[in-house]
Amino acid sequence: MGELLIRRHVLVHIEASAREGHAQKWELLIFMLQKLYAMAAGRVREDNPDSLVNQEVLLPGHLWEMILTLTLTLTLILTLTLTLTRCCCPATCGR
Repeated sequence: MGELLIRRHVLVHIEASAREGHAQKWELLIFMLQKLYAMAAGRVREDNPDSLVNQEVLLPGHLWEMILTLTLTLTLILTLTLTLTRCCCPATCGR
């Protein structure tokens, strides 16, 4: 159960198919802990969030996903509004 948790939910960008993957995850966790302690002790500064290293790359697939999500959300809201208006307000149904 522990291995499944580590494989699926901890540092998912590192493949943990074998012992090598677990070792890489362990090394990265130790490095992150060392960096946290160094920052708390004042030996290093926090990362600049405006740095290009910390920026997310938007690929065409990501843009299409955002457009599709927005379109589907608006369509569902409009459908829900029209359905509730016609069901709850019989005067607007033409009855």
